[in-house]
Amino acid sequence: MAKVFERYKWLADLIQRSNGITLEDIQKAWDGSPLNDDGKPRSERTFHRNKDEIEQNFNITIKCHKSSNTYNVENEDEVAEGSVTDWMLSTIAVDNMLNESRDLRDRIQL
Repeated sequence: MAKVFERYKWLADLIQRSNGITLEDIQKAWDGSPLNDDGKPRSERTFHRNKDEIEQNFNITIKCHKSSNTYNVENEDEVAEGSVTDWMLSTIAVDNMLNESRDLRDRIQL
């Protein structure tokens, strides 16, 4: 379960940091992610299942804007600075950066 939770955190952080991201770009980011230890691509079905789980677990609504075919966090006010969700996403972002920068992992303690 912890691995699945890490994937949710990774996806929520990726979409939050982007200013609109396509499913293709999400899949490319997944290909290079340290969480993709088996090297398999993320299917569209898996993405939608994860998106729904993120909404249930983190109260972060990810919507597709049909005109640009990009995904954004819809409820930005809930993720506003100072909120619990903002704190959680900031923590997730730091965790993701540390995981992606393996050479710094042993030097930084939180």
